[in-house]
Amino acid sequence: MLGWLTKLGRGFDQRLRPSYIRFVASIILFFNILFIASTFFTNADGRTPFGRFLGADFIAFYTAGRVFNEHGASLIYDRQLPLQLYLDVFPTWKAGLFVPYANAPFMIPLWAGLARLPYVWAYAAWVLALMALYGGGLWLVGRTLRFMPRPHWGIALLLAITFVPFVVETVVGGQLSPVAFALIALAWWLVERERPWLAGMVLALCLYKPPLLLLLVPMLFITRQWRIIGGGALGTAVLSLVSWLLVGTEGCLNYFRALFFFADVSTTAVTPLRSWKYVDLNSFARLLAGEWVAVRWLIVLIVGGGMAYALYRVWITADLAHPIERRFLWGITILWGTVLNVYVAIYDTPLLVLGLLLAADALYARAPTLPKPYQYSLLALYLAPWVTQIFAQKIQFQLLTPLMIGAGFYLIQAYFTPTPRVGA
Repeated sequence: MLGWLTKLGRGFDQRLRPSYIRFVASIILFFNILFIASTFFTNADGRTPFGRFLGADFIAFYTAGRVFNEHGASLIYDRQLPLQLYLDVFPTWKAGLFVPYANAPFMIPLWAGLARLPYVWAYAAWVLALMALYGGGLWLVGRTLRFMPRPHWGIALLLAITFVPFVVETVVGGQLSPVAFALIALAWWLVERERPWLAGMVLALCLYKPPLLLLLVPMLFITRQWRIIGGGALGTAVLSLVSWLLVGTEGCLNYFRALFFFADVSTTAVTPLRSWKYVDLNSFARLLAGEWVAVRWLIVLIVGGGMAYALYRVWITADLAHPIERRFLWGITILWGTVLNVYVAIYDTPLLVLGLLLAADALYARAPTLPKPYQYSLLALYLAPWVTQIFAQKIQFQLLTPLMIGAGFYLIQAYFTPTPRVGA
């Protein structure tokens, strides 16, 4: 048995060679480009060769823009009219696939502008924007990585742009996670440039989907980063005013009702959401426990409580003036922000890349190569999205969730491991 495990470990080590990773990732990138291009070849119903409607989730944003342009702001969060507009674009769309628009009102001008274009052109423009946002966020993060060797950064970049949730769920699905990726990356870059007020104002833009800030905000308070919080408060006030000017009081109230709707359906035992597409701890436990509600909440309380305590210990001990600890602090918080949350879908997991990169930079400060356990964690997190939704549907087990939890605990253990401190 030991000999078999030794051979398996050597096989993994061979696959973790930089030259091999670069070669395989380059091939995957080539096929990803072909995959994205092929989705624009649709049949008469607007379906791609893979059976999905063109743009998939983008239709919700496009329709919100159409509602604003053609029917006024008061109906943006309506649950009937948007479905009728869905059918204008995709006549065979099923009512059961309809999800009401639930992003903040200040995003509406973006959708209203895209909705003035024909759907295909609007989606193509959005795909280019998503790629630019993700690429821009990676560029900003790359400029802050003090300790990662440049050749290793090139490999990390290849892996990031071929990450399945980014390609399949975000670009092809037309989802918003590159917006959050770019905003949090910009905020981090501003923190590194000692511009905390601006960093806070940028983070406020993440309120287009409030769960994105569910861990970042308490982290900022507990670590007493008051200038970032002040910038965030100012940004929130400005965005609130913009939202009110765009949709009025009733529109803002409808937005909060939409938020409460999603919060409610994400915590009920029976939910219209496709739980197998969600990776947060709450969804993981609901999928695993099924009708055993008590078991579900026991999992959430025990695992979530342990995670929260471990994360809190990092928050109260981190030295913000020290570059390694600052990277661990932000990296672990961003990583676990996708797990300790109300509802996080797999299309939000490109944010993992940001947290993992910052944590990797902290680990590179201690050694010229990443520790083997972290390399294996990265490999597992990179490969798991290829099969995790199939696992979740077939055996009611969301593989990605425990992998993210395990990576976070490993990083916390690494954070508390005594090492020579590197000067700021």
